[in-house]
Amino acid sequence: MTSPQPGRPITQRWSAMSPAAKAWIIGIGIFLTLGAIGGLMEAAGILPEGPPPEHAAPDGEDSSEDDGISEDEQAFLDALYEDAKEQGSGIHGFGDEDNLELGYAVCSDLEDGMAPTEVVQSLQPDDGEDEETPISKVASPLVGHAQTYLCEEPSTEDTGKGDWPDDGHVTEAEFEEHDLTWPLTETEGELQCEIIDGPDVESVTITVDDTEYAVNGVADSRAEDIEPIWAVNQELLDEIEEAGEEAPDDFTPRVGIGDLIDTGLELCDEG
Repeated sequence: MTSPQPGRPITQRWSAMSPAAKAWIIGIGIFLTLGAIGGLMEAAGILPEGPPPEHAAPDGEDSSEDDGISEDEQAFLDALYEDAKEQGSGIHGFGDEDNLELGYAVCSDLEDGMAPTEVVQSLQPDDGEDEETPISKVASPLVGHAQTYLCEEPSTEDTGKGDWPDDGHVTEAEFEEHDLTWPLTETEGELQCEIIDGPDVESVTITVDDTEYAVNGVADSRAEDIEPIWAVNQELLDEIEEAGEEAPDDFTPRVGIGDLIDTGLELCDEG
């Protein structure tokens, strides 16, 4: 009986294997290695969570639908959230619906005869409470933005404007004649309205001294920022000063621009 031959070195065995056998062994090795790593991670409690939902919103973005929010309401929210970010207010966490209700409540107070400064004061913490709230931190901008974007609802009554403005040319004097608010530092301009994507997406711009400015949000990417010719609401600033308050350095209340937007949109309706 012959004694068994000593086993061949592993390198010789590996060299003698076919390519298919080598691939099979490598695959098994990778599978076992990954399984071992996964087991260790699970035991340590550091396994990553499952993938996020396919339609989850990116961090910091509101995943709720914007259906039902008008252009002016969205502009109010955008302006409010921008100020809140700068002032360190967490008012964004209340949600769009609650913040819009708050904005319209401001309008209601103003319609009932309260001065803007009185509304601002009503949003401050009660006596004896030193800590500011998310609302009180942006009280002045909140009132100003509500006045600009929410408190001037388009009138459903006949304004007697007829076909005005038939050619898009508008002036401060004509706005006063029609009991409308003129929001610009310039006294006249050429309004244009362009339908971008159906009747609900219309771009309104105004040309003054050969420069075309965006009047509504749809036109923001199509024309210059209107801020250089958008009049400051000096009345509100004066009331804040008279009340002994100070408006934030980065807050500039503007005259309501709603009438100019509505007049521009009528040009699309006529076209």
